[in-house]
Amino acid sequence: GALASKYVNKRFDPLRSYQLYNVIFVITTLLAVGLLKSEQMWFMIYPFSAIWGFFFGFKGPVDITIYTTIIPHGRESELMGIKALCIGALTWAPTLLITLLNEYSGVEMNYCLALLSLFFFIAVLVSLRIESYKKAMMHAKKYDREHHHTGIHTVASSGSLGTLTTLHTAMRNVQENQNTIDSSLLVEGTK
Repeated sequence: GALASKYVNKRFDPLRSYQLYNVIFVITTLLAVGLLKSEQMWFMIYPFSAIWGFFFGFKGPVDITIYTTIIPHGRESELMGIKALCIGALTWAPTLLITLLNEYSGVEMNYCLALLSLFFFIAVLVSLRIESYKKAMMHAKKYDREHHHTGIHTVASSGSLGTLTTLHTAMRNVQENQNTIDSSLLVEGTK
């Protein structure tokens, strides 16, 4: 899946690849819900598992490509941290919902799987709000041009982000002061 994502990203763009794998997840999950109702059809779980596995491998590189190319320069650490937080905090939500519905409410597993496709469908709808991948990249580059020249990428009044911004500014000031001191020592040494 990861190798195929490289080709599809080049052929189309990462945003279209993202939409493609989410649509395929929705379609295959709904097909599985329809086909896997009876025990006689359980052998079909293997082709579905192969398709899901392939596109799960496809998903990782596409997600990272989109995210890293539209992040404004200088904000990579904080935004990748937010991405990691969202992944850690939200990936268990569909699984928990399906388990609660199946185990405690008595909802059949095929209906729970159908609910899972709803999450992928919502991802497609959200991604359709992005006009184009190129425009998103241009927006990030424009942000870079407007904000990166100061050396301070974000302004925050409180919290750890404000502390990091202050630390970054302090480090830059220390470097500038050190360069000034080094230059004055060179001038004094030549007298």
